[in-house]
Amino acid sequence: MTGRAPLNVKRPEDGTGPADGRGPGSSPPPTARLFVAIPFPEDALPSLRRALSDREDLLERIPKSLHLTLRFLGNVPEGLVTAVADALAGASGPPSFELRLGPLGVFKRRGGTVLWAGIAPSGELAELKNKLDRALAPLPLASAAKRPGAFAPHVTLARLKPKGPPPPANPGGRKPEWAFTPGSFGLFSSLLRPEGALHSLLREYPLS
Repeated sequence: MTGRAPLNVKRPEDGTGPADGRGPGSSPPPTARLFVAIPFPEDALPSLRRALSDREDLLERIPKSLHLTLRFLGNVPEGLVTAVADALAGASGPPSFELRLGPLGVFKRRGGTVLWAGIAPSGELAELKNKLDRALAPLPLASAAKRPGAFAPHVTLARLKPKGPPPPANPGGRKPEWAFTPGSFGLFSSLLRPEGALHSLLREYPLS
């Protein structure tokens, strides 16, 4: 989706919710859980499946869609979502650059260990990230979302079983041999569900 069409954001509670948060006993104003990311094409999956074929301790191997998160914004008031989307339109990135997967790694989270693949260093990717941060800086985001953290580009691949064998320090020993040239980045909403997060593209921005 491109342009400045109204953004239809589902609310985490039930997909609808109250029109506003005013009045005695009313719920807090509705928010949308947002992030900015580069979506991966579907042809990434075969290479990643091959790279994970020997990991029998995986709880869920590869999600249906992969993405490289550029900026996690967290819960943003719904009234600010369109302003965020419009601001990102001014952060056009380099017209063409390559993203290449790096070595596999792991980090601990509640409920298990996450397996990820790093992204090889890219000056164009760093330039795009800086443009996004500058575009969002003037907006009245919450303090946690307003301050961009250290950027360690990676793509989450799978979650390891909590009671499975401990992951090795170097889980891959090899890395997925795969690269692609992204054509766009997007603003996404994330709806948390027991079976996993549901990501929806709210607006897309071409890299050209």
